[in-house]
Formats: sequence, C-alpha cells, structure tokens
Amino acid sequence: SVYPRSEGSPRCTRRAGEDVKCEEVSNEKQKKSRTISLSQKTKESLLALAWLEIALLRRHFLLRERSGQSYITIQKMLFSDFNLSKCADGLLPVVIQDATTLKVLMLGYMNEEAFNKTQNEGRVTFFSRTRQKLWTKGETSGHYLQVVDSHVDCDADTLLLRVIPHGPTCHRGTTACFDTPEEEGFVRRLFDIVRQRHTEMPEGSYTTRLFIKGVKAIAQKVGEEAVESVVEAVDGNRRRFTYEAADLLYHLTVLCEQMGVSLKDLEEELARRHR
Repeated sequence: SVYPRSEGSPRCTRRAGEDVKCEEVSNEKQKKSRTISLSQKTKESLLALAWLEIALLRRHFLLRERSGQSYITIQKMLFSDFNLSKCADGLLPVVIQDATTLKVLMLGYMNEEAFNKTQNEGRVTFFSRTRQKLWTKGETSGHYLQVVDSHVDCDADTLLLRVIPHGPTCHRGTTACFDTPEEEGFVRRLFDIVRQRHTEMPEGSYTTRLFIKGVKAIAQKVGEEAVESVVEAVDGNRRRFTYEAADLLYHLTVLCEQMGVSLKDLEEELARRHR
C-alpha cells in the first residue's frame, strides 16, 4: 500500500511481511528526471534531422542516377584537361541545365579559380567578365545552383553542368535566362515532386494519402481516370479530354513511384522498343 503524504514528505511503501520503507523524492532526482526528459527530446530532434538528411541524400543520388553511363563527376576533372586554345580570354564556357526538367537555364564562364571553387563547394561559381572577379550564383539572392553532374563536350572546350536551382536563375526573376516556355519539362518535375512526397510524406497532401492507401487504391484511381479519358475522347471533347488525361498522367506517375519505376525506366523501355 502507499500512504498519503504531503508535498515534499517521504514516499512510504509497505508490502506484506516487509518493514515500512521510505524514499525521499529529492530535488536532485526531480532535476535528473527533467534532464532525462530533455535528453529524450534532443534524441527525437536528432532522429528527425537524420531522416531528413537521408531523404535529401536519396533525392540527390536519384538525380545523379538519371545521367546514366555518361556521368562524369566534376571532382575528377582538372581545369587543364580542357582545350581552351580557341578561347581568346582563356575562360571556359559553362552551360547550366536543370537536372530535373532538362531546361537550359543560363550560360556562364569559369577561370581555373572559379572551376576549383565549384568543385570544392558543389555550388556553381563563375568568373564575371564585367567585374573581373569571381561570383557565386545566388550569393546575394540565395538562389544557388547545386551541382548534380557534369559532362564535357566532344571538343573538350565547353562544360555542361546539371544542377538543382534553388529559386529563379535569371536576375529578372524568371526560371531561365532563355525565354523558353515556363511549363517546359514539367512532367519531369512532376515525377520529382511525387518522389519527394513519397519520401517526406507531408501531412495534408493528397499524394501522401494515396501512398498510405497503397497500390490497390492507386491502381483503381488510374483505372477510373483512364475510363474518364476514353469517354471524353469518344465524345470529341478536347478540353475535357485534356483535363482527364492530365489526371490520368498524375495518378500513373504516383503508381510508377509506388512500383519503384522512374521516368528514366520508362524512357529506356520505349527507346528499346524503338530500336
């Protein structure tokens, strides 16, 4: 039995055949309890950060995987490997491409120092021909260009960098410095967004709810949207067909992610049939 006690008094317990034992609940033990509780919260926070890092790494390596066998890591290149004999100023032209949408974002130039800085930091740094100094893209706006992979052209006098842009690339606030259609490459971005949803599973997301329901529910939605697309096609309603076909494409993308099939896998299969 436990005897009633006032605040701060000893806690007394007695079992059959035993003498009464009193245990003082000291302030020191209360502090220790609070310390343990804080430590637990810290562990939970660290665990959450670890899972976030895993998710980001997974996304990074999935992006790197898309480049296939032609992948050449920029860390293994030397500036002296490039043939800049035709470049009067000795600067290396660098084409910047979105690694997700494959949209060409901009053209910049690097000297050896800018090239080495890009290698070391994983963020694109150029040499400004106007200001005659290095400038890291995004150092003012925060719209950095994170390097994913790199490719050298056939004459070894131009470098292609595929990047993850953290915001608009152009100083005008547009996605790219070239005025290509803004929605260009969005299907590729959709695959990336769905993959992110599957990794992070954010609350309140329709995509998250689909993944929670599982493959059967997702497949059922694909079937429903396919039937609706067929109905609108037979009726000759182009506007409605476009709407339903977009629904179908979205749900098919979710199903592909659920089955572990990437857009690269689909491209390879279609290319194999084409050959």
